[in-house]
Amino acid sequence: MVIILKFIYALIILFFIIFVATTEGVLPYITVSGDPIHCINAYDCPNVCVDFLISRCINNKCYCM
Repeated sequence: MVIILKFIYALIILFFIIFVATTEGVLPYITVSGDPIHCINAYDCPNVCVDFLISRCINNKCYCM
């Protein structure tokens, strides 16, 4: 029972960290080389954002907002 509760707490904390990071818009698309995807406008960004987030082009880099 204790193990199940710890697992649930870990999932909640992990979800919270991901939610805060994505809502703050600090998750750029990372390519294989480790650099964010460069773009001219939002159409250059592949739509791989989770849930309700949409891709934005900020300072020539793709971000999930």
